[in-house]
Amino acid sequence: MVKYQMEKGLLLATCQKETAEHLVMKDPGLIKEKRIPRSRTSAMPLMDGAASLTVEGKKMEMRREIAVLRPAMTWPAVAVSKAVVHTRTGKAQKVADRRKKRLKNAVKLLEGLEEMRMCGSDLEEISVSTGVRNDYARRLGDFWDFVEHEELEIEEVEDIDKALARYMTQQWKCGEAHNEGEKLKAAFEMANPDFARVGPHGLPRVARALKGWRKATPQQPRWPMPEEGAALIAGRLVEESKKEKGLWVLTGFSAYLRPSENSRLRIGDVIAPVSCSSKAMRHWTLFLSPFEQEILTKTKGFDEAIALDDTRMPWLGPALGKHAARRCKHFMQKGMSKADADKQPLWGFGQAEAYKEFHHAAEQVGLGWLAPTSYVLRHGGVSRDIALKLRSLEEAQRRGRWATLTSIKHYEKHGRLQWLLNKIGAATVARGQDCLRRFHTQFRDF
Repeated sequence: MVKYQMEKGLLLATCQKETAEHLVMKDPGLIKEKRIPRSRTSAMPLMDGAASLTVEGKKMEMRREIAVLRPAMTWPAVAVSKAVVHTRTGKAQKVADRRKKRLKNAVKLLEGLEEMRMCGSDLEEISVSTGVRNDYARRLGDFWDFVEHEELEIEEVEDIDKALARYMTQQWKCGEAHNEGEKLKAAFEMANPDFARVGPHGLPRVARALKGWRKATPQQPRWPMPEEGAALIAGRLVEESKKEKGLWVLTGFSAYLRPSENSRLRIGDVIAPVSCSSKAMRHWTLFLSPFEQEILTKTKGFDEAIALDDTRMPWLGPALGKHAARRCKHFMQKGMSKADADKQPLWGFGQAEAYKEFHHAAEQVGLGWLAPTSYVLRHGGVSRDIALKLRSLEEAQRRGRWATLTSIKHYEKHGRLQWLLNKIGAATVARGQDCLRRFHTQFRDF
């Protein structure tokens, strides 16, 4: 079954092959009074629900369909006037009309895929990253696949509200967390601003479904990774000749970095200390979200800095400095200038690969259950500093760039940290402490 899903007007045109010779399209219905008004945004193509079907694959599919349909449009029955079309009732004319509509939809869908936009203006488009837009498109595609499979009515506003609530119920029964519903709602509202909170059309059933979803599946806590656990995982990576990935783990732990922030670091973001200045500037520093990069932090800030002044890992700053210098030299040997080399990634791998290696190493040392996401490093770092009284709550808040103290209290769990150390056992803790002592020499000549 070939599907053409257009967000403009929320029309869903489903094409299916009924005979070997002709493709007949179901009537998508008309926009009448009390039905869904046309969205003010441009047409938005939805990616197919199948994960294997990429945007490029959809483009190729549309090009093939256009190539098949356009030659058929030379059929004489299509060239007749509108007056004749209304008087003719033969099967040939109906097939010709449907071919024409299908070709028009395919061309629009291809044009939309080329632009890959979810919003009407450039400013609206850049309000979210490309990765988020693609994620939204995938979620909307899954939703429309569900609508088609269940043969749900979507002609009126109430129908859309009911279909979304029903889809959320199905996702909840499949064991999904409530944040999946939040993301779907955000995706739908971005593609259809008329349905946003400040728009003319509300989604009351969706709001109630989300409220029930939150009650039924409370947010799962992210336990903090103990320092000994992070050291043991990094030590395992070092043993496998993956020092760079081990350094990535320890940097995320010590600097309270979000995984995306850690993976987005550039060579020039590692700032050397200034020996002739005050004591505060005698540490290596990480520069997050420089203004020139035009990427906001999660708290909507630019030019944020983190001093690598961890007394438990004093060797971390110099190790990162050596790593940055080595990476810079590597790019300069390829013909880049120093300025261009400083703009290159600090790490030789992406976020997905980093998490894969992190989780694999955690499984090998028996801590896989404690590493469902690399966010546990950020929470482990702040929990350790508070537990050992290395920083005050306000200092930890500034270091982690949390907007409020309420936010940091949600993630800082030094009591849970003590419980986890007892759970993983004295032998595992001792192995982690041994790894921590050896890092000084292992990263000295990094």
